[in-house]
Amino acid sequence: MSDRRAAAAATLAALGIDAEALAEGRLAADALLPHATGDDAGRVLAAIGELGTAGAAAALVALEPRVAGGTRRELRRALYRLRQRGVAIPAAPAAEEAPRVQPEGDVEAFVSAHDAAGDRLLWLVRRQSGGGSLVVAAQANEPGGLRDVQVVDMTRKQMASFRKSVRSLAKRFKATISK
Repeated sequence: MSDRRAAAAATLAALGIDAEALAEGRLAADALLPHATGDDAGRVLAAIGELGTAGAAAALVALEPRVAGGTRRELRRALYRLRQRGVAIPAAPAAEEAPRVQPEGDVEAFVSAHDAAGDRLLWLVRRQSGGGSLVVAAQANEPGGLRDVQVVDMTRKQMASFRKSVRSLAKRFKATISK
């Protein structure tokens, strides 16, 4: 056993981790997680990397998606050192993709004209399979940018009322402009 590996095994033993089980790949990543995210995370990850075995590399790869920030940097440094020493690094498990929601219908868009202050209203409406509509309403200002965004789930009845009020406002607006 090399001096580096002996020092790493001593460090892990002092923290309550079975270095031999880890080196042989018999220690689950869940058992290492509290150590890899605690105060001694940097020491633990460096010591795991110094073991120089495929089991240690597998443990580091399993821990990678569960750590962040400086701890992740230390973990990647340990993996790099293992790779440089000729240890085969297993491929990371494929990340699970969130299921994508397919739109049930076309998206309608409505845009109002600018008012005197430069404000304009925008609506995106998509019909849902349950009969209602998902409405994204936004207020934008020409010099000021996006001011407000709201997402509302409307029933058919509410949507019909909304369309009716928009039509009546448009008729009144046209009548006011033509006078």
